[in-house]
Amino acid sequence: MKVTLEHPGSVKKMKLPPFAILLAASFAAVAPSPLNAQVTTDIVGFNQVTCLANSDTVLSVPFMKQPLAHQGAVGTTEDVAANRVRVNPTFPGTWTNDQFANAYYVRFTTGNKAGYWYDVVSNSSTGLLLDTNGDTLLGAQGLAAGDKYVLVEHWTLDNLFPSATQTTINVSASNQAGDRKTEILLPNLTDFGVNLPPEGRYFLTAAGWRKDVIGFPAANTTILPPGSTFTVRHNASPTTSFTPVGVVLKARDVIPLATSTTTRQDNAVAIQRPVPVKLEDAGLGGAVFTPSLGHSTFQRRDELFAFDNSVAGLNKPASAIYYNVGGTWYRDAGLIASNPVANAVTAFEPGSGLVVRKYRGDGSTALWGNQATY
Repeated sequence: MKVTLEHPGSVKKMKLPPFAILLAASFAAVAPSPLNAQVTTDIVGFNQVTCLANSDTVLSVPFMKQPLAHQGAVGTTEDVAANRVRVNPTFPGTWTNDQFANAYYVRFTTGNKAGYWYDVVSNSSTGLLLDTNGDTLLGAQGLAAGDKYVLVEHWTLDNLFPSATQTTINVSASNQAGDRKTEILLPNLTDFGVNLPPEGRYFLTAAGWRKDVIGFPAANTTILPPGSTFTVRHNASPTTSFTPVGVVLKARDVIPLATSTTTRQDNAVAIQRPVPVKLEDAGLGGAVFTPSLGHSTFQRRDELFAFDNSVAGLNKPASAIYYNVGGTWYRDAGLIASNPVANAVTAFEPGSGLVVRKYRGDGSTALWGNQATY
């Protein structure tokens, strides 16, 4: 599906000095400039998580990569049979062909598709071709003229942990397993089942990022998509910290949760928020999170697994398991019907990763929409 998006001209931004967790919220429209451009201020912040020695740390990136490549709005909708959204004819055409291909994504921030994001497959000087992965951007639940979006560069191993400046990853002396100081384990997003092995192991050497497969290919451009998690594994290495800096997502965030027709399905996920979020505020309920029939194991349906990064260990089990009965959240303390209520528990820490274990279903994908609490 080809989606062409309006380029509004010159958009001026001010980057405020960041401080821990979140900058003071400031997103103000001011008097139009001579180019009739709206002046905006992005919220930029940073978050820090300690990565313990000889331990796994389950992480995510709670920010979009800065600077945003572009902010704009959808133009008029035409050529419905061709699944095409046309730009405003005054588009200035300053993009180079395919400069965003396979390295950027579009996230819609208003309208029916607010929170959804799609990879950029290619671009021209006036539009973007998006991989909608079977979704449709037209029709009653599709895009409308004026819907806003941002164009964002993907986080990759190299731009999240640049060799010259990063201090999170201990550099390995060689490609051999015995010389690995730190590894990054990326989650398995394609197989069915629970307790899935990682998709791959990656490590940093003086020559750059490598993947632990035959030939140890370069992996600098390996993408860490929005809403995904990863594990930093320090193998006999000292404690470090992970301190990402980026643009705060103020709009809705949509996280897909896969199901299987034959088994329970693990989804390694995160919400892109730089502040703690309580279970009752996460939007994880209703049709998205199947409620349990009761408190016993055989009555359980969907479950949420959280991990404690303050406790050292490799292949750590979940530190807490949460489930929902009748609209109320509970933490599994082994007490069956006396398990404690957990509605107000902060299960979503900034920069953390979790697992949503979906009960077997019809194989469809549930879409978890999380709203900002700031």
